[in-house]
Amino acid sequence: MYHIYIVQCRDRSLYTGITTDVARRIKEHNSSKLGAKYTRAKGPVRLVYMKEFPDRSTVSVEEARVKALCRSEKIELIRNARKEYLKNKKEKKKVRRGGYLKNKEEARKVILEDLERINKFYGFKYNKVSIRDQSTRWGSCSSSRNLSFNFQLLFVTPEEREYVVVHELCHLKEMNHSKNFWNLVAKAFPNYKTIRAQLKSRKMLSEF
Repeated sequence: MYHIYIVQCRDRSLYTGITTDVARRIKEHNSSKLGAKYTRAKGPVRLVYMKEFPDRSTVSVEEARVKALCRSEKIELIRNARKEYLKNKKEKKKVRRGGYLKNKEEARKVILEDLERINKFYGFKYNKVSIRDQSTRWGSCSSSRNLSFNFQLLFVTPEEREYVVVHELCHLKEMNHSKNFWNLVAKAFPNYKTIRAQLKSRKMLSEF
C-alpha cells in the first residue's frame, strides 16, 4: 500500500510526500540523509496528515493535487481529516464498549477456568482477578498480586489465551522480564517465543 503524507516542519511550513512506510519516512526526515532536502534544514518534522492508496499511480495523482493546494487549503484538508479521525475513533470506542459489556462475563468464565487449571502447576497465590477493556494490554499483574486480563482474550486461540495467563501468573514470582521470568514461562510453554510473536502480530503491546 502507498500513503500520501504531510508533515509540519519546525518553521510550520508543510511538506507533502508519498511512501510505503510512513513511520520509516518520518524517521528519515528527522535523522537521516535519506530525508528530503527540504526537511533537512527545517527539522524536526511531525506528521499531520496521512491517507492510504492501493497503488503508485493513484497516490501520485493525489500527491500532485495536494501539492497544488495553497497553504490554507492544505490546513483545511488536515483539519477535516482530523475531524473524520476523531469521529471514527469515537464510533470504534462505542462499538468496543458494547463488545466489552456483552462479552465480559463469558471472558471471565473462560479465563478463570484457565487460571485455576494452570495454577495447579505453578501454585502461586494471587488476589483479585479483573476482566477489563484494555486498549494496549492483554493482561497485567500488580504489586498487590492482582491480575487483570483483556476481555478480547475470548477471541484469540486457546493457546494464546493460556500463554497470557501463564505470563501474568509468572509475574507473581518475577515482576520483570528477566531470564528467570522467561524460564518460569517456559516450564508451561517451551514455545513461548512463537506464541509471543503471534500476539505481537495482533498489534498489541510488544511486552508479550
